[in-house]
Amino acid sequence: MECVCNGARRVDIPVPESGTSPEAQGSIARDGLFVASLALILVATVAHAERGLDTTSSDHPLITAVHITTPPVIDGVLDDEAWKVAAQLDDFYVPSLDRKPTERTILWLAYDDTCIYWAGRMYDSRPDQMRMEQTKRGGYVRNDDYISIGFDIDNLHIGNGEYVFRMTPRGTQSDDVPDGGAEKVEWRGDWRGAARIDSLGWTVEVAVPMRMFDRPGGPRIVGVSSARWIPRIQERILWPNLGATWDRTKLGDWMHVVFPPQRKPPKLMPYVVGEVTNGSHDGYFGADLKWTTPHGLTLAATAYPDFQNVQNEILGLDFSYTERLRGDNRPFFAEGAGYLPDAWMFYSNRVGEVYGGAKAVGDIGKHRLGIIETYDRQEVNHLAGQWYWQPADRFEITNAFVWRHGPAATVDSAYGPPARDNFMVVSEVMKGHIVRGGTETLRIQGGLAETSGSSGTGWDLEADWTRRPANADFGWTVQGRLLSADFLTIDGLLAPEEADQRDVSASFGYEIEYDRRFLKWWDLWAEAQHATRFDGRLYQRVFSLEGTVELYPGVILTGEIEDKNRPPYHDTTATGMFGWLQDRLFTAGETGVTYGKVEGADYFLAWFNQGLHPLTPLTALLRAEYRRHDFPMGHVKHPAGGIEQRYQLIGTVQYDLTTERAVSGRIVYTRDGLSGCPTRQHLNGYATFQQVVRRGMDLFLIIGDPSADTWSGRVALKAVFVL
Repeated sequence: MECVCNGARRVDIPVPESGTSPEAQGSIARDGLFVASLALILVATVAHAERGLDTTSSDHPLITAVHITTPPVIDGVLDDEAWKVAAQLDDFYVPSLDRKPTERTILWLAYDDTCIYWAGRMYDSRPDQMRMEQTKRGGYVRNDDYISIGFDIDNLHIGNGEYVFRMTPRGTQSDDVPDGGAEKVEWRGDWRGAARIDSLGWTVEVAVPMRMFDRPGGPRIVGVSSARWIPRIQERILWPNLGATWDRTKLGDWMHVVFPPQRKPPKLMPYVVGEVTNGSHDGYFGADLKWTTPHGLTLAATAYPDFQNVQNEILGLDFSYTERLRGDNRPFFAEGAGYLPDAWMFYSNRVGEVYGGAKAVGDIGKHRLGIIETYDRQEVNHLAGQWYWQPADRFEITNAFVWRHGPAATVDSAYGPPARDNFMVVSEVMKGHIVRGGTETLRIQGGLAETSGSSGTGWDLEADWTRRPANADFGWTVQGRLLSADFLTIDGLLAPEEADQRDVSASFGYEIEYDRRFLKWWDLWAEAQHATRFDGRLYQRVFSLEGTVELYPGVILTGEIEDKNRPPYHDTTATGMFGWLQDRLFTAGETGVTYGKVEGADYFLAWFNQGLHPLTPLTALLRAEYRRHDFPMGHVKHPAGGIEQRYQLIGTVQYDLTTERAVSGRIVYTRDGLSGCPTRQHLNGYATFQQVVRRGMDLFLIIGDPSADTWSGRVALKAVFVL
């Protein structure tokens, strides 16, 4: 029995007959936050009818939405009746090589009132050579054989806007939640998958609950894409053919998928933290709360979310004039981070230990909305928000603001001048179009900033023009920017010294990939920048040339030459890097050097990294770096001159007890000093136990302090669970 329901095909499936497969059948159907939240809900009501239902054109592959009543058994065996009637995707392509794939791939797609189901048959003439190194859910799988499917739920066709679900032949699951989410499985949503290897290659079956997408009920058009990576032949194949630049306006349109009404109860993620440090002890309770409204807005709140990463990111020794970006894995800040202003405006690591906070984020048709408010333990309010609107394909409008209010003494001088208030608003318009098969984009941005105690209102005006070719060859970006002296972003990564400049820059590049094992691809990029202060003084002038070549799968050579005139210094450096086994997960290695002049002094940097995988459950990473600065007499930083040297040695080891439990440890040794001065040495080490389970309590035990320079007699325990 078949009937039409909201533009989709509805199929009542009889009891499955065993022994039937798609192959055998031969034919398969193809503080002010609460007010702001109320405002967001009002916008949601107005935009409720916009769900991507008007974006379909004949330029997109169209997929029939097949509704089934009997779900498939998720066991990796394609003998379910559902796959006989499911939509079929079977026209994969290799855009970078402009040809059909070496190995065939077929996907099937269907849904019911609760889940989206997809299955795949990945043919492989050498199944004995498939790569399956990753065993942990959520781990990096993109060096292994894998198949993925991406769902652009709102059909916005923007970069990183898809929910992506990946499976390997081993059955290892990995996913990407657009705009960020906490790692706790029960918090972000669970999905099921199974894989099997046979003489033809391998198969997968997957069930994804629609509740994971946090969207209101009703029909919508969903953008769909799929990618498969075959390491044995270094071939990445796509459906549909998105081109070498992965142009998402070419996504397939899955027509009129009917989502169930949104009835997600609130989720509470409490945690308990206990800590003992050198005889003193401390402990506290904290919690994150999340609720998705029927309109698709996600409301979240937190209390005491200050427990940092189990293993902090350790930045390298390479010199930088400005602060470098670090990740922030605190669940509250990770949740929906992509809905908030970019890091140059709002950098969540500026928000330290907080008493509490709240946020609201969500997609409402072609509108994307986000707002966050936190109150930290230095009595500072941090408020930020962003509204994104896509009135048409390749036409995007973004408006964002950030407000920081608190005692002036809490502002680090490196981030900006002492100020009780810093407010900034920025608007951006971006328009793209197709030219000779490639994409050209024009972007215009303007902003205002007001800082208490400053001489006036700061302003920002910039524009850039980008050309991206249809296939991997020549492309460019040309950009101009005017940034007044009072445009300050205390809660953002834009450094105070970057204000007061007139900037023109251009970059040009060429890239090509070959259809052979030796000399897989190479690229060459040139960049030039000229920036002056408004009074005519030079801020910086930069010329650089960088090239990379992959001689053989995983064997990579990179070289770069840079000339930077940044008064009072004129830097000239050359960098070379050699990498081996770069296509391997656990055993990749690289070494490199940078040599030249930096900050008016002779400069030398050398580094070496090597991964080890001696046993299946045991992995290790060794990292060594050495940096040397030879300062001449009369130098601004060291008038007496001298040689500054710094060493850093890092050893990390992890033993996987199971796919959900592991013990690990790290030792960090640093040594630095200036000739004529005492040498400083630091040795820090710590050990951890991690339990990250699919359902139940996550547990983190740390002996030592990852954030300290030297060993600390500290033991910390954190338990996390979801109600």
